[in-house]
Amino acid sequence: MRVDFGFSCGFVPGRIAEFSALARQADGGGVAMVTTGDSSALFGDVYVGMAAIALATEHCQVGCTVTNPLTRHPALAASSASTVHEISGGRVALAIGTGDSAAYNLGFAPATLGYLEAYIAAMRSLWDTGEAFWDGKPCKLNWTRRRVPIFMTPGGPKGLRLAGRIADGVIIEAGVLPDVIDDALAHLASGAAEAGRRLEDIEVWWHLRAAFGPSREAAIHSIRGALAGMMNRLARFSGEGKSIPPELRGALDELKARYDFLHHAQMSRSADYNGDLLDALGLTEYAADRFGMVGSPADWIAVVEALAERGVRRLFLPALGPNPEVYLKVLTEEVVPKFRA
Repeated sequence: MRVDFGFSCGFVPGRIAEFSALARQADGGGVAMVTTGDSSALFGDVYVGMAAIALATEHCQVGCTVTNPLTRHPALAASSASTVHEISGGRVALAIGTGDSAAYNLGFAPATLGYLEAYIAAMRSLWDTGEAFWDGKPCKLNWTRRRVPIFMTPGGPKGLRLAGRIADGVIIEAGVLPDVIDDALAHLASGAAEAGRRLEDIEVWWHLRAAFGPSREAAIHSIRGALAGMMNRLARFSGEGKSIPPELRGALDELKARYDFLHHAQMSRSADYNGDLLDALGLTEYAADRFGMVGSPADWIAVVEALAERGVRRLFLPALGPNPEVYLKVLTEEVVPKFRA
């Protein structure tokens, strides 16, 4: 059975040769989507990073995971995305969320879903007609009439239903426990039906935090901070409809209150900032079960096969540990080939 894999690595301008080499390695190894992050406090400019991916690759989708409607005017975002779309030969998929570390590290609260929907509509109007209104003022984009596919990154029921209505694709951040998968797809399909669409009209990816290791425990330890980032998203806004065990709600609220966005999803060779908090609150094992892809290559293959039986066909697995080149080598040589048929 075929399963596609996505890969991401933070763009650091001082290491652009290494970054481009990783993108080239991923593309050559059969990875279907290669992205970089959009968070100005943590990485270099996302569109420069996307252009580097586009120039280093030939086949994969090129993307960002994930931009937001708060830090750029929609005309600027549309023009930048279109620029990379042209450079890549039409391979860009632009993922947009309500704002995570990119927003918090600038002192912004996340956008509402209504604001996000209006932002996406403005971008599409600019691509379709060359004109839109934003913040009560007209804006224009005259050099292209080519739409860029827009993905959303929902984790809760409201975001999933909105994505079902308007998104070209989704990178779901709800987790992959069996009941979570079923609920997420039901909400996505409900939103699609509201817009006269089918679930099959939407490109569906599932976002997990991933690591290889000699044991499950070792792999989990290497990405505790990344798992904490997913749990922090789970804790934000309402917990309604998110399949959160009642006994974990207090610990999740504490995680949300103490989470350090300056080290969001990052690991350090000397310290694991948010990972220590995850351990202290007793959330690590649950986080790994819900949001993790961890263990040996054989462990991964078994989990991917089980997920495929539940209809999961695309897994987005960013490299968030200290050795992305080693991670990517194992992914492309030992896991991806098992699911190419």
